[in-house]
Amino acid sequence: MASSQYTTIDNLKTGVDTYRIKARVISLWRGSTKEGEEFKSFNIVLIDQKGQRIHAFVPTKCAEEFQYQLYLGKLFSIKNFDVQHYKQTDKFRFLRKDTQLVFSKEMEIQELPDDGVTIPADGFDFYDLSQMEELTKQTTYLSDVVGIIKDYDNIRDLGNKHGKDQRQAKFIITDGSSQVNVTFWDKFGENFDKQMKTPLDQPVIIIISGCKVGKWNGQIDISNNNATRIYLNYKHHSVTQLRKLLKNPDFAKRLLGKAKAKPMLMATVEALGNMGKEAVEDLFMAHVRIVKIDENLKWFYNACTSCDKEMKIEQLGPICESCNRIVPYPQKKFKFWVVAEDNSGQMQVILGDREVRTITGRKASDLVHEIFSNQGTPKCLLDIVGHEYSMVIRLEETNIGKSFKLYWCNNICRGLVSLPANISDGASNSQAQTSQADTSKDDAQEISDVNLASSLNI
Repeated sequence: MASSQYTTIDNLKTGVDTYRIKARVISLWRGSTKEGEEFKSFNIVLIDQKGQRIHAFVPTKCAEEFQYQLYLGKLFSIKNFDVQHYKQTDKFRFLRKDTQLVFSKEMEIQELPDDGVTIPADGFDFYDLSQMEELTKQTTYLSDVVGIIKDYDNIRDLGNKHGKDQRQAKFIITDGSSQVNVTFWDKFGENFDKQMKTPLDQPVIIIISGCKVGKWNGQIDISNNNATRIYLNYKHHSVTQLRKLLKNPDFAKRLLGKAKAKPMLMATVEALGNMGKEAVEDLFMAHVRIVKIDENLKWFYNACTSCDKEMKIEQLGPICESCNRIVPYPQKKFKFWVVAEDNSGQMQVILGDREVRTITGRKASDLVHEIFSNQGTPKCLLDIVGHEYSMVIRLEETNIGKSFKLYWCNNICRGLVSLPANISDGASNSQAQTSQADTSKDDAQEISDVNLASSLNI
């Protein structure tokens, strides 16, 4: 069939169902439930001879028929589909387009001969790593990135906040001027780990297509979802360009050299208030006694079940502005303000959900009856007052050189824990002082028992 009889993707309009396109399937995936059960419906991304791409949705009613006709990488003639606008609430779209194709049983599909040249084998819309911050503020679109892998070792096992076992592959990607954390989860992480253990030119350059960009513990983090695909050392001009830059020894050394991690230091309350700009984002341990809970503020918040952020209660119900949706059954999570002191002074500290669970052994959802029957603060929270704790404080820019002395606790354990000598070495005299509190009668946890990643962002 002559190419003039095909409509190019950029000319597709809504309200017409007689188009015929010639396109290659470059991505294919199924959505799944939170429990990991895959839907029967599935999604594909098509690319035509002009390099234009479009997402197509194959609903359940015709998925079984078409799943045996549409194959990744193959070229097809496709006719009699619907062109529809996305709903305003549709999240994590693969492409930055307003329209998508929706297939039906009336559609005609025919595989075509392929010269491997006329229609591209792939298509990417890369964002610079320096632009990741702005992408964390939206959930409408997925993104494509490319970078050089550094600091990857092995996949690791861990338990999540719901007590379920998960697997996690963590590393950093860099383009020479910026770097970003990447986390791949479970089967996707296992697949990545398996590929990394095959013979590959080093350092490995990765393209991540259709990734989620968010934040974890205050830092930008790229992660996978069902639509994500990875390409290691792929034949693409972006990879070739980065590989050429790596041939410069100075560039490679600067890019892949490991920065010496700053040690965690002991600090008094007074010392925390006198830190300079060089201490921003540094971690400090303080030995303190909690002397008061601010009972004028709520001790819990309604958390979105997707992103954990606090929701607004509107007439329609709980609304997550970040995810742009109603969350009918939000999670209850701890967050409240305390006053902590040592011999040098007092400070206000916010304790997040994980930190409160650590020292109380309770979950906010466990206290649901107290939430509705008692307007005050539950007794198990009041009981933390008067005890000594080792708090890990991460200094923010707002804490430096200003009167804003509200700190966020990144980690906590009951009792006074000493840092190992090799960690606390190098602290200045003011930083190395402790509160000289009385010997604690509480059972102190080892600091190694405490994960230093907070589950909430301030």
